[in-house]
Amino acid sequence: MIAPRFDGARPFGAGGAAPVRVGELWGLVDTTGEWIVEPSFRLLESFDGNGLAYAVGGGAGDSFAGFVDCRGELVLRRDGEMDEELWCGLLKVGDGFARGFVDPAGLPVIEPRYAWVERFSPVGRPSPAWTTVHRGGGCCVRTARSRRPRTGSR
Repeated sequence: MIAPRFDGARPFGAGGAAPVRVGELWGLVDTTGEWIVEPSFRLLESFDGNGLAYAVGGGAGDSFAGFVDCRGELVLRRDGEMDEELWCGLLKVGDGFARGFVDPAGLPVIEPRYAWVERFSPVGRPSPAWTTVHRGGGCCVRTARSRRPRTGSR
């Protein structure tokens, strides 16, 4: 049992670390309550099934947002658009014009080429206004189709 000394806490992740808040900053503790990373993050979410937690940290001139592992090391740095959560093992990223997906290591899985994409989710009924891209494991993503003007009659 860890004695109450934190102002906030999130669940332990699979790597044995839990985000905890002291004052306005977040850090990481192990299962004995010892610091892995002393409070230095402005935001530190719960760890996901990939062992990553969304974090915002740093100070003026060196601030960052991205994902950290159970040691508090930055694994994926936000560069442009980035979701704060992985879905079906993939993270939506973009540059403001094109969107795609990377894996938990930051390697491209679907190159950014779509005007808009939704998160991967369990396979459901696709809308005709969207293209559905399937991925192994029963997950799919919807991407915006380009609209072409109709010519003639059907």
